[in-house]
Amino acid sequence: MSVLPPEIQHALSQLLNILQSSDNVQRTQAEEQLSNEWVQPRPDVLLMGLVEQIQGALDAPTRSYAAVLFRRIATRTRPDPTTNVSKELFLTLPQPSRHAIQQKLLLCLQAENAANVRNKTGDAIAELARQYTEEGGTNIFLGSEQTEC
Repeated sequence: MSVLPPEIQHALSQLLNILQSSDNVQRTQAEEQLSNEWVQPRPDVLLMGLVEQIQGALDAPTRSYAAVLFRRIATRTRPDPTTNVSKELFLTLPQPSRHAIQQKLLLCLQAENAANVRNKTGDAIAELARQYTEEGGTNIFLGSEQTEC
């Protein structure tokens, strides 16, 4: 079940197709659009949309690409809007958004049949778990409090 409206999913699906294009001009324009219209203004919508692409895209290459892109974007650093301290993008999202994305990502891993997509989805999950561990906070993947040594 999709959390995002169909028009957002459609726009993101089209963008993913262009990002995978062999045409350098189109791909460069799509990369700028990704950064300017998705990553900067609404990273929570982008990450949820990528997870929904992992979950729902009809072809394995698109699901695989969405998982790789999710991992790359989730691990970019940016200033946290509340503290202005640089953090990885995923950790700057509000807790309810992070939780929803995590849960859906775990469902993707559980339901995926293509080994390549499962591996890339697992890599994305591992990166989120690493972020929580390094942050020293609650890791929902582990279900426990992490403490600093």
